[in-house]
Amino acid sequence: MNLSQATNYFSQVSLDGWDGSGWLPSVARVDFQTYDRFISARTFGQNTRTAIAGPGNEIPDQFDYVRTPDQKVYFVLSANSDIDRFGVYNTTYMLKEAPFSASVLKITAYDAPSGLPGTRQETSVADVFCDLERFTSEASSELDLVRYQGFISILPATVPIDTDHELQINGRRYEVREVNPLLRGLEVRSMARGIAPP
Repeated sequence: MNLSQATNYFSQVSLDGWDGSGWLPSVARVDFQTYDRFISARTFGQNTRTAIAGPGNEIPDQFDYVRTPDQKVYFVLSANSDIDRFGVYNTTYMLKEAPFSASVLKITAYDAPSGLPGTRQETSVADVFCDLERFTSEASSELDLVRYQGFISILPATVPIDTDHELQINGRRYEVREVNPLLRGLEVRSMARGIAPP
C-alpha cells in the first residue's frame, strides 16, 4: 500500500503563504490533527498546531508564515518527513500562531560629551508576524507602581535581531534581552515596562 495516497486524501485544508510582501493563495494543503490542543505547555488555546501534508502538498521551504482559511497566521516551527520504501509519504509540521504584527528596531545609542546617556537612533530592520507570551512579571525595586514583564516571541531565523534591538507591537516597546536559535526560527525573550494594577 502506498501511504502517500492516504495522506493526500486527508490533506484538504488549503494554506496561503507569505512571500514578504503579500499572501500567495493555496501554496500547500494539509490536515490539522485533533489532539494538538495538548502540546502547548504554557498558554491556553490552540496556538500551537500540528499538521500533516502528503507529497506534492507540502509547505514550500521559502514560506515562514502560512494562513488558514479562517485568516489565522501561523509560523512554521519545524518540518519532519516520514519515509517508507516508496519515498516520502508524509511531512509533519509544527505551527505556531502569530497573531501580532511587529516592527524590529535596531537601537543605536550615542553618549553625550559628559559621558551621560545622550541621543538614540532607531532603525527599522524588519516587519514580521509574531506571537507574544508573557512568562514573568516582577515589581521594580525602585518604584512601587512599576512592573517589569518578560515575554517570549518566535521570529524567523532570517530576521536580524540581537540584544541591541527592540520589538514594537501594538504601540508598545519590548527590549530584547536574549535571542536563542530554534530549528527554523528564533526564540526572542524581551522585557517591557508597565504600571502595576491598583
